[in-house]
Amino acid sequence: MGCGTSLHLVTSPNQRLPRRSIDGSYRIGKIVGRGTFSVCLQAEALKGGMVVVKKLARSNVNFNYNNILKEVRIMKKLSHPGLIRLQDYFEDQEAVYLVQELANGGDLFDRVVEGGAIPEPASVFICRQILYALGYLHENNVCHRDLKPENILFLSSLPGAPGYDIVKITDFGLSTDKAVGYTDTMSTVCGTPDYTAPELLAAAGTSMEGRMLYSCKVDIWSVGAILYMMLGGKAPFKFTDSNTTVVLQKILTGEYSFPDKYWENVSDNAIISVRAMMQVDPRMRPTASECLELDWFEEDEERRMQSLGLHAETTSRKTVPDPHARFVLANSLHKPPK
Repeated sequence: MGCGTSLHLVTSPNQRLPRRSIDGSYRIGKIVGRGTFSVCLQAEALKGGMVVVKKLARSNVNFNYNNILKEVRIMKKLSHPGLIRLQDYFEDQEAVYLVQELANGGDLFDRVVEGGAIPEPASVFICRQILYALGYLHENNVCHRDLKPENILFLSSLPGAPGYDIVKITDFGLSTDKAVGYTDTMSTVCGTPDYTAPELLAAAGTSMEGRMLYSCKVDIWSVGAILYMMLGGKAPFKFTDSNTTVVLQKILTGEYSFPDKYWENVSDNAIISVRAMMQVDPRMRPTASECLELDWFEEDEERRMQSLGLHAETTSRKTVPDPHARFVLANSLHKPPK
């Protein structure tokens, strides 16, 4: 629910949220997620409809008002079917409350942990949605910087339901809207290490003066690591208290593998896609739109168009200028082909 543990980030917007009581608009329910910075609660609008309320308590040692203002600013200007919407926000003496769209199908991490690796047809369908949403973010100079399975939410947890394989990206607490696409302009160290790109982790060991700059390509690495987990059932890297140095070095050098035990039934093109996104040199990593041109995605799109009675070439990027139209078209199937 976007309440995961992440590193700290500081910004300095010059605004404040309106002081309003959330009790006058929403009936707060059970806790559905908990993290370092916040608690997520299910809530019902008094006018009708269910939402999620992200509560950021002032008593939390990690509370940072400027960070929250930045998160609100970013979410207010975003509008894409693959992103969780910010619907409202409140502030009182106890906390700040961000009212968000409800996606009650659980997160990608829990789905893999509970059900194991996700079959290729579903994995490519899910990854395609993530990349379309990510492309929209990058086109609008927003870098998420904390993409991980816990921040990919499903609309439904019921197999066969329309939203079972429909996902939305959440948690913009570490995002920035000061990116410049795929140009290296950022230097802030943040994110969840297991899914963080090498160039971002490398910046953690240097001074501000000598810090390596990075671009939105850090999000592409994270998508590759997420795809690795979907297809293989396990994350490519896992930090523990005793192996931090070893795992850090593996990420910095791109040392990961595809053991037959987990990958023998995964296609070569799927593995090539993972490798493309998880190249150590960010200059060699494809952009979000270039990822969608990899053979694995193109082959899936051909199958999907055929199932709709269409030909892929008639709905190519050349004839459909708005990539969101393609996203909606894919979602119209509700679930991936078997």
